[in-house]
Amino acid sequence: MGLYHRVLYAPVWHGAKVLFVAATFAAWMLACHVPLAPRFHAAHPALLVWGYVFAAGFAFRIVWVLHQARMASAPPPLRDFLLYFLFAPFFLVLPYMFAIPRLDRFRDGLIERDPEVEASGVHMLASSLALGVALFAFTTYVWSPRHAFEAALRAGRLGEAALAGLAYYPGEVTAIAVSGSGILIGLVRILGIALAPSFDRPLAARSITEWWQRWNTHFRDVLVDLFWYPVMLRLRRRPYLSIWAGCGSVFLAGSVLLHWVAKHPFHHGSLTALPVGIACESAVMTVVVGLAMTRAQWRKRRGLAPRASSPLHVALARLGTYALVFATVVGAGYGATYVATVRPFEQLAPLLAEARELVAAGRLQDAAGKLAGQAQALRALADEEPLAPLRQSAAALALALPSPAQDLSAAAAYLALARTYGDPLVPVHQLWFATAETLLKRESSHDATR
Repeated sequence: MGLYHRVLYAPVWHGAKVLFVAATFAAWMLACHVPLAPRFHAAHPALLVWGYVFAAGFAFRIVWVLHQARMASAPPPLRDFLLYFLFAPFFLVLPYMFAIPRLDRFRDGLIERDPEVEASGVHMLASSLALGVALFAFTTYVWSPRHAFEAALRAGRLGEAALAGLAYYPGEVTAIAVSGSGILIGLVRILGIALAPSFDRPLAARSITEWWQRWNTHFRDVLVDLFWYPVMLRLRRRPYLSIWAGCGSVFLAGSVLLHWVAKHPFHHGSLTALPVGIACESAVMTVVVGLAMTRAQWRKRRGLAPRASSPLHVALARLGTYALVFATVVGAGYGATYVATVRPFEQLAPLLAEARELVAAGRLQDAAGKLAGQAQALRALADEEPLAPLRQSAAALALALPSPAQDLSAAAAYLALARTYGDPLVPVHQLWFATAETLLKRESSHDATR
């Protein structure tokens, strides 16, 4: 972190600082790209853990400080800079995008201790812990909206799926986010830092724009400062164009880029695990928020007063907002992720199950015939999700079979990853491990005698 302090506050061209930060991020992303060195990652899984700690614990604050350093009159002392990044609560709960304090306000909190801030931190910590425990107990022993939604969706009960879906998102997900972020913010406030809550009662939102203003406020502030204001200032004489350009900049550029840089390569262990869901969700948000803001601007320019709202109107507006958020995040975002990354492997599952049974029966040529032409597709699917043990085992099986695509070295590497990241207590994992391992040993011994 000392090197970051030296570079970010050096009297050099700001673009050079941006390139330095981008280079350090790229180095971490390449180091955590498992397909580059699968055997090394199988033997040293801690590297990916530390990569995730860097991404979830430091990435957003580095970007935030990079932006603020441009306007700083003087560099902060190295001690304060290190304390900002190595603050104890951020190691107890990784902040990710839920706690991104400004460095100047962080330093002010260290100097001016406010007893009211510290007392509010105790209350926030206690209430967030209570919410988390209650939510865990309810979803574990009473009813899980997520499981109910998934079960109803698979069974084709669309009405039940819609109700359970709204209880899941935004209901359950909001409670989880508020609880987890509240624990972290409470710890920070106990130590005197006046960090605002990450969520400002999002379930009270009556429109999609209000939802965005209330949801994940720290990340929103970063997006607004880095991507919204620069566009709005350049296009301030063209209000409608500035709205659409600003929405595109925030959602399609900023949100997608920062989600990918700070999550996907480290969470999935692969640079090819692209944020397809976030991109689709952001595209919908661009259109929806853009339309809402365009309408608000149109009413403002014509001097139209806000309409009076009855309790029924407020309730319907909130319900409509929940439905729109659900359709955007779950329908567009999660749906796109399923279509792009999950379904391709699911479509091969019946074929893989038949091939595994044939291998277990010793009918290797028949198994090879079943998977003829699928070896490269399975390799691509395994490289896209290196931490998914079933994908690694399936690729190992396909590459170990006697066929033109046989590659025993690659098969051994995929099997090593499956062993490292698989769960020994999950029977289906063990079944695939054993089948692939037996086949690999047999083919390796045959290869040695040829």
